[in-house]
Amino acid sequence: MLPDKYIADLLVRMSHYSNAIENNTITLPETVSIIVHSVIPNNVSLREFYEIDNHQYAMEYVLSANILEEKFSIDTLLKMHEILMDKLHHEKGSLNHNIMLF
Repeated sequence: MLPDKYIADLLVRMSHYSNAIENNTITLPETVSIIVHSVIPNNVSLREFYEIDNHQYAMEYVLSANILEEKFSIDTLLKMHEILMDKLHHEKGSLNHNIMLF
């Protein structure tokens, strides 16, 4: 198992940079405040907070459920999507298209 300090750093960086490429304006120090200290900075929008918070929970799901050691399935992907979209989208975790998955 990875050290807690390493996991916290991983969660902060992955949450921040994954959301930053989607135009989330929360800074790296603000992400630390949210994830490590459970404090929401004053100038953070609720939507952007949920994007960071949900990303943290999705990564914790992947790390805690030994997902990385198992075959990655559509159910796993949908569960991650559900976590990422929680409080952000009404169709979270659903598959809306009839597509062929390889």
